[in-house]
Amino acid sequence: MESEAKFSLELGLRTTEVDGRLLPRPVTLMGMFQEAAVWQAERIGRGPRWLRRNGLAWAMAHTRMRIESLPSWPAELKVTTWSSEMGRFLSRREFVIEHDGKVVARGSSLWALLDFERRKAVSIPRDVSGRYRTCGERALELPFSRPVPPSLSSVPEKRRVEEHHVDFNEHANNLALLGWLLERGWGSGHVIAELNLRLQRELRRGDLVYLHVEKGETDGERCLLRSALVDECGRFVASAEALYR
Repeated sequence: MESEAKFSLELGLRTTEVDGRLLPRPVTLMGMFQEAAVWQAERIGRGPRWLRRNGLAWAMAHTRMRIESLPSWPAELKVTTWSSEMGRFLSRREFVIEHDGKVVARGSSLWALLDFERRKAVSIPRDVSGRYRTCGERALELPFSRPVPPSLSSVPEKRRVEEHHVDFNEHANNLALLGWLLERGWGSGHVIAELNLRLQRELRRGDLVYLHVEKGETDGERCLLRSALVDECGRFVASAEALYR
């Protein structure tokens, strides 16, 4: 049933999570979504500690997000998330963030389950998938298309994974990568309207990557940012397309 599949969490904006206009950053919204997903897993007995004991870890593979409105601090936000599809190797998860009954952001994401020691994707065991009730409703009807990468001809900037980037899954958290990908955005006069984020490889402590950024076409009202993280072997680690308004 829908009521059993969906999980909601109330989270307050913190001053460390907003920009100079006191508006939540995209990384903040993504973090709230992840927090709600982790708490739902914890409530059904499949949270971080259970996964670690069983040698498993979730890893985000792809997220599409649309930002519809941005409340200013202080604000209490309601985050609702649910599993809309549980396949053999990928789980699709939806999320909606609201403030005073108005949608702030909505999105859909794909997640893979990793063998914690081998760091390889594995099939989702029944002991995990069977705990989730699914609801086929989609929060966002956008395809999981690959972001168009930026040109790699420009001089990249180096980024290294430090201890504070690493989470309980022993890899650089998605939010750290997203922060790097968006840090050279279009400035304070714009806000992100849509985000297409694809994560292809893990980063561990000490790993070095190169940030490539390209500001794309504009139409007077909207502008596009393309960015990518590339490892020392020239392989894409993560890429994003962000549409600003």
